Amino acid sequence: MIKQFFAVLGMLLLAGSVQAAEIVVAGHSAPTITIKGYINDEDAARFAKIADANPWAAVVLESAGGRVIPAIEIGRKVRAMKAVTFVGAKQMCASACGLIWLAGRERFIYNSSRVGFHATYTATGTSLDVSAAGNALVGGYLRDLGYSDAVLVYASMAPPKGMQWLTAEDADRLGITYKSLRDRDTQSGDKAAFGQEFYAPARFTYLNGYMLVGNSIGRPLRNKQRIEDCIMQCGQTLDCVAINFDITERACHLKTEALLAVKNKRYKAGFRSDMDVKVSDPLAYTRDPSLNFE
Repeated sequence: MIKQFFAVLGMLLLAGSVQAAEIVVAGHSAPTITIKGYINDEDAARFAKIADANPWAAVVLESAGGRVIPAIEIGRKVRAMKAVTFVGAKQMCASACGLIWLAGRERFIYNSSRVGFHATYTATGTSLDVSAAGNALVGGYLRDLGYSDAVLVYASMAPPKGMQWLTAEDADRLGITYKSLRDRDTQSGDKAAFGQEFYAPARFTYLNGYMLVGNSIGRPLRNKQRIEDCIMQCGQTLDCVAINFDITERACHLKTEALLAVKNKRYKAGFRSDMDVKVSDPLAYTRDPSLNFE
């Protein structure tokens, strides 16, 4: 019985292609992983391998759908990464793809892009039959992500050959939060528009009263009011992995490396949390409680 159950689940399709999706990495200091095309069985393992090598990446989605099970596995990986998800300008993210989009720590949609959902189904010849087992699987996944039962109902409301396109009004009613961007915000690789989210402050380790030693990028950036402004700029700058924020001068020093943290009351420092930085006086090290962004 169990084997039959998973055999049925393995047949669940939200779009009718058997080709694997294209999964591509782009960028350096603020990488993106783009999933383009129909999502198939092997794509979950492929995505996991790429994500493990790029744990700070944002996830770009351009897909009309695919198989439910690998989409859910990808979505769980996205949530574990605490990655942001977004749909590119003039693109769609439908059915199984929409389930991945919902997993983002934060979600983005351009005003010309669309996210859609419909019921899971099994395909027998030309017949598409709604699958109660598949919808139950999706329901468990959405609950694990923290969504209400109302979201499950919404995501499975449209029939297999239909599509429930997400509207701002529906999202507000259901508690599906996202940020909408204008098409004119699109820049090279969407990096400038999303840099502040790729390098969200929660992904940096902060040292209050310390300065980082290591190579810097260009001249200091003046008139920055907060350390968060420095992080946003770092996210938009190639090869930036750390910053020094001069409290007195309100200036950012962007850095390509952070070899050592030394005490200096004039500064606040931040570096990517996956970096191993030696602190000159570990006993004096304290995180600034005002910079806990989780």
